[in-house]
Amino acid sequence: MKKEKKLIAVSLPYANGEAHIGHIAGGYLPADIYYRFTKLMGEDSIFVSGSDMHGSGVLLSAEKINMDPLEYALKNHENFKKVFEELDIKFDIYSNTHTDIHKQTVNEIFLDLYKSGYITIREEEQPFCEHDNKFIPDRFVEGICPVCGEINVKVGESCDKCDTLILFETIKSPKCKLCRNIPILKKTKNFFLELEKFQEQLEQYILSKKNFRKNVKDFSLEYIKEGLLPRSITRDMSYGLSIPIEGFENKIIYVWFEALIGYISATREIKKDWKEYWGNNSKSIFFMGKDNIVFHSIILPAILLASSEKFNLPYEIAANEYLLLEGQKMSKSKNHLLLAKDALEKYGKDNLRFYIAISLPENKDFNFKEKELITIVNTTLSSNIGNYVNRTLTFAYKNFNGLIEKFESIEDTNYINSTFEGIITEFSNFKIKSALSQIIAFSDHANKRFDTLKIWENKDKKNMYILAQYVYALGILLSPIIPESSFKILDILNIDAENKTFKYSPYFGKIKKPYIIFPKIEIKYD
Repeated sequence: MKKEKKLIAVSLPYANGEAHIGHIAGGYLPADIYYRFTKLMGEDSIFVSGSDMHGSGVLLSAEKINMDPLEYALKNHENFKKVFEELDIKFDIYSNTHTDIHKQTVNEIFLDLYKSGYITIREEEQPFCEHDNKFIPDRFVEGICPVCGEINVKVGESCDKCDTLILFETIKSPKCKLCRNIPILKKTKNFFLELEKFQEQLEQYILSKKNFRKNVKDFSLEYIKEGLLPRSITRDMSYGLSIPIEGFENKIIYVWFEALIGYISATREIKKDWKEYWGNNSKSIFFMGKDNIVFHSIILPAILLASSEKFNLPYEIAANEYLLLEGQKMSKSKNHLLLAKDALEKYGKDNLRFYIAISLPENKDFNFKEKELITIVNTTLSSNIGNYVNRTLTFAYKNFNGLIEKFESIEDTNYINSTFEGIITEFSNFKIKSALSQIIAFSDHANKRFDTLKIWENKDKKNMYILAQYVYALGILLSPIIPESSFKILDILNIDAENKTFKYSPYFGKIKKPYIIFPKIEIKYD
């Protein structure tokens, strides 16, 4: 029997700005942690994503600074790649939606669905600017929220203040973003994905997914309950992927349809056997913020069901709630953001990874606070975990010449193995926050063992062996979450960190000279 394959993916960010900590907490960090865990468990998994290069957001942002949209998107794509590398987010591939293989894959799927009748041509009304004499994308229309009165909201987006989805039909005082004139609705022909044909299948699919988080299940079922309707997948725009059918040269395939196919094209880009990561003996796991749920629980499954390839549907949709910044929802338009590159420079990558991981918005919004980050890093990471690792290794180096001799301790071995089993269960169920909480509890126990064994009094070799086991275990347990610090712990123990697995076995041997791995953050306030 072939080994099960796993496709781990995270929603594609729009290449219309830089990565901020909302991106990191919403999907990229938890996806990376889970991926690292699967590799340590010896699973056949790949981790894919890429920049969403098209769409009205990219076009609008590029026009603001009088820049070619593709050039602008490529610049932001490189910025995303750099930040992910600096944060130790380790993709097998971080591609983008302007590659030749992506265009080919989108065209093949589009034509497949068109020929089978799942994509049809229909007439609809779209925003049209009479002043500029052209159809304009949703985001080019801004106005006032009809529910809460928030200003400068955009059609097609949710209101930052009340989360209402803004529609052209309901927005107050609509204006064209470019010329400030009032747009109208005008009829045009577009291609539609016939979602209603999958109403029953999608409902049964959602109901069958016992592992789905409550927010995913509730939101998806509510969306289906309202009745699925044909959804437009093309737009009258000049920037984007062209339609592979003659007579529609002035239209492009709309971003929400073609970007979802980016997962398939990215897999195809790096794997000759790419279909095996989407077939029967595979599981696909998607990480994202909750605003992307419907695209992954309804739209993507519909595309996969319609395809003649008969791809597997998503096994897991791990959607997180929002990350707030000092109590407020982050907003690019209001300049209320913390860019990932700035956070990295200020706090350091493992400090940032640790704080976000212990605070992940898996079930409720997470409020990012600088003072809280500093407190958690200084107390939990530095004074708890770091202090245990440092004092244990320093004591062994000074008093035993760095030599950990082999002994046996059934009590500690059983406790460590039991801890591994519990943490493996949490990681396997995508509960990263809970897994890290158990690692912290393990470190608490280790510190208590240090105190009860009183190694500083008896300098017993067996006790030194026992305490070293907890250091070794921490080095492995922390590796998916803070890989660089984990590598440092294992390196001091003379362990080949590159070939480690997520499994405990008795440790003994000669250690290197230890040093402080988890320094405190020194930021003072008036």
